[in-house]
Amino acid sequence: MPMAPFDPITAIYTPAHASMYEGVISYGSIKHWSSREAGLAECMRVLKPGGPLLIADADRSTSFEDAEKFVANHKIPRCPGSISLAIFHTWIAGRSIDLAEARDLARGLDLVDENVSRIAEMPLVMIAGRRSARAQGPGDHDGL
Repeated sequence: MPMAPFDPITAIYTPAHASMYEGVISYGSIKHWSSREAGLAECMRVLKPGGPLLIADADRSTSFEDAEKFVANHKIPRCPGSISLAIFHTWIAGRSIDLAEARDLARGLDLVDENVSRIAEMPLVMIAGRRSARAQGPGDHDGL
């Protein structure tokens, strides 16, 4: 069976043409981007007008109780005692965004049907919406 091609890219720059993708999803990676604003701008650049955008990541301000439920109910590497909870709350959620930062980031995006919220009973926050169907702006040029 042939292997699928894999091209390592960053959230800051992709070799994709402007408006190339029907939708863009990022789950659990925004905390790793060197610039969240630049990464979101790139997501919008490659997203077709009207296309959906979904960014979801751990909520830095998650409650201890929601983090504890998440760690107990999901298949993540199990460590003795409460080490898994400490790792999640400190190293994963602690390096991510909170709801206020997600709202600030979304303000800079040209989204319709915008929804920036916490995901109920989960230690997650999301930025969701569709790219405006307006004509391409100056940031939509191909970087190729």
